[in-house]
Amino acid sequence: MQRPIKSLKFSLTFIPNFLDIIFYIIFNTMLLITSGVIIYNSNNTPSNIQKIRSEKFIFNEFPGKETFPLYREVMGGGFPANAIINHIVKFGEEVIYEKDYSIDEFNQRKVIQSEGVKNGHVIVAGGSNVFSQGVNDNETLASQLAKRFRDKGIYNLSGLGFGPNHILRTFEDFHVKKYVKQKEGIFIYHFYMYHVSRAFGERDVVRWSLGKFPAYSLDEGKLVNAGKYENLYHYHFFNLLNNLSFFDNFNFSDPFSSKKLLLTTLIFKKMKEEYLKSFPKGKFYIIFSPFDSDTVSTEEFKRHLREKNIDFISPPESLIAEIKTKKEEVRYPHDYHLTPKGYEILADFIKSIF
Repeated sequence: MQRPIKSLKFSLTFIPNFLDIIFYIIFNTMLLITSGVIIYNSNNTPSNIQKIRSEKFIFNEFPGKETFPLYREVMGGGFPANAIINHIVKFGEEVIYEKDYSIDEFNQRKVIQSEGVKNGHVIVAGGSNVFSQGVNDNETLASQLAKRFRDKGIYNLSGLGFGPNHILRTFEDFHVKKYVKQKEGIFIYHFYMYHVSRAFGERDVVRWSLGKFPAYSLDEGKLVNAGKYENLYHYHFFNLLNNLSFFDNFNFSDPFSSKKLLLTTLIFKKMKEEYLKSFPKGKFYIIFSPFDSDTVSTEEFKRHLREKNIDFISPPESLIAEIKTKKEEVRYPHDYHLTPKGYEILADFIKSIF
């Protein structure tokens, strides 16, 4: 049976009252202004935006078994089980890519791998660059790993816009052992520093998640399951700003504060505990993406991870330098997502470690 869905049991007591929200907005605005965090971005005005990136999804759903029927409700996103999703991304009128994504009965991207007995598992987890937006099913990170680990069962836990909060909630609310068949193996989270903003629920994530993503908060330094973003104090502050177009030209952001780094670390700590609860002989790793250009606060975050006994792997400088020389080959133009070549490089890097 599926575990009880803990995230659906939260009452309205998590939602602050009106005066709390007003005080929070005034206090944080003054704090951010005096600290110099609020920055006016004069280049982000409508007159300077000539072309925009746009995307369209066409859902083709088919009858079939749905192992986790509440998955999309709990995740606040994701795709329906047993579906093929047609995804078109444009820059202005130019089509950057148009691809089909096959989704299995577990609401995950299908992995193309060989048949036969597998003597262990490799789970890769993360956001759209694990889901592998923009490439065919046989070109995804998981499918690339299947070519390199032929004796392992390869699985992905991912989704567009997902962060550590989604992966932890997956372990908490669903029997992942129904998806992952082998008892022993390794878990790899492909990490970008901007995933801290997803763990916290920053303003931009609040905008496109509609407040429905899984949320966690800190209570006297301890991790608390807060249900969804909409239950967080700062959600109301950011949601107000998002509804006032005047503030579109301001960046209210301290993306890597110590509190946010600690929150993200504790999410990973709990994630590791949940993974090992299901797979006691498994090994848990975070891999810092070699494609991540944002290295602000990376060392502080690594210090937090060491303190919580979470193993991580950093890419060698030689690989980072190589990727910079192949920028146009490994990423789509006007789009942050990786090309098939990018996933080949990432899969080779992971294989070189394990």
